[in-house]
Amino acid sequence: MKNGFTMAEVLVALSLAAIVAALTVPLMAVQEQHSKSLRFKQAFGIASQTTSAMLQNNPLFLNGTLTNDATNHYFCQEFIRKANVMYDDNGTAVDGGGCNTASTAYNIGSYNFITANGMRWYDVEKDFADYDGNPATPDTMNIWVDVDGGKGNNTVGDDILFIVVDRNGKVYPGDATSQALLIN
Repeated sequence: MKNGFTMAEVLVALSLAAIVAALTVPLMAVQEQHSKSLRFKQAFGIASQTTSAMLQNNPLFLNGTLTNDATNHYFCQEFIRKANVMYDDNGTAVDGGGCNTASTAYNIGSYNFITANGMRWYDVEKDFADYDGNPATPDTMNIWVDVDGGKGNNTVGDDILFIVVDRNGKVYPGDATSQALLIN
């Protein structure tokens, strides 16, 4: 009677483990990409639904266009009211400062608020950017969403979604990477 495994038995077991690992790793990568795409679509849907709701029933946007006031942060405040933002026990939005925070695009620690799904939202407090040369008619607002709430790489296209909102409430991906992840 022998007490152990032969070298051949060990090699067979290791070979089987290697085959299983070789088959599993690519499947995990595909699943991660699919999961990321779903989180991007969820964030994009939140932005689309929120801006649409803001335009439909808010006296601040009576003329059918979104505006923002650099001092009062109307767009940001309404976005928080309409989105599913988490609140603490005192009724304050769970955030890194809310609409009064001068957040920087996807800068960890300077987000405006966190939605109930754990996503961090950046630059929502900023005014619409002026792209037509007329400061009286700013055109778009760039919003950045960390879809995994600060975990992961924190890079655009990996776990940061770049969203653009125009004054008419149209929401669209801000770059080709975000667009590709929304399509998949």
